[in-house]
Amino acid sequence: MSQRLSTTACAAHEPPSPRRLGGGNAVVIVVFLIVAGALAAEGTPTGEVLHLLAGTGLVAVMVVGLAAAGPARPLVAAVRALLAAPQN
Repeated sequence: MSQRLSTTACAAHEPPSPRRLGGGNAVVIVVFLIVAGALAAEGTPTGEVLHLLAGTGLVAVMVVGLAAAGPARPLVAAVRALLAAPQN
């Protein structure tokens, strides 16, 4: 006698990986890169463009960290990173 397999077992999907970028995140990254390219094409020095990208990247990491892990851990890490940043 053969067994019938449940159709729901075949249709089950794994939840998406938390490390995958969503569409909104990918759009933000593309916009940052387009703005950086436009600034470089207009004659902005490369160092300033890199500083702008680094600053926006730090803000993005802080926002994602605050949203994912709660306010305590990312805030402490951000303060440590800011205190450890080289002074010009």
